[in-house]
Amino acid sequence: MNDSNINDNVVADAATLNIAENAEVAASQNADNTQAASLDDLSEEQLIEVFAETLLEEKGITDGLDDEVHNQMIDDLKERILFQVNRQLIAALPEEQFNELNAKLDSGEYKEEDLLNIIESSGINAEEITQKTLLDFRNAYLGNTPETEQNN
Repeated sequence: MNDSNINDNVVADAATLNIAENAEVAASQNADNTQAASLDDLSEEQLIEVFAETLLEEKGITDGLDDEVHNQMIDDLKERILFQVNRQLIAALPEEQFNELNAKLDSGEYKEEDLLNIIESSGINAEEITQKTLLDFRNAYLGNTPETEQNN
C-alpha cells in the first residue's frame, strides 16, 4: 500500500478521531488517578498538548526555556504526534478503504467526515492503534527501549 498520495491534512484529521481516548492513557501512564480524571474534561487538542507537555517534562527539557521556545517545541511535538497517529491509522486501513480515501482526495471531494466514516467502517481497531502509536512515540522520544523500561 502506497501512502505517498495521502494529503497531510488527512493525516492531521485522522488523529483527532481517537486521540481523546488514547492520549489520556499515554500521558498519564505514570500519573495518579486524580490527574487522569481531570483529563476527561479536556478537548482533543488540549489532550494532545498535555501529552506533548508531559513528554517534554519527562525528557527534562522544560526548565529554563523561554515561553516562545517552549511553545514552539509543544507545537512541533503536537504536529509530529498527530502525523504518526494518522499515518498508522491510514496504514492499517484495508486496501479497499485506502483506495476509497485516495479516490476522495483525488476527486477533491474529501471531507473530514469521510475519513471518520472510512475508519469506522474499515473494521480496524483505531483506539488500539492510536494507543500503541502514542506509547511508541513516547518511548522513541524519551529514548526508552524494552530494556530501559524493565529497569525503571
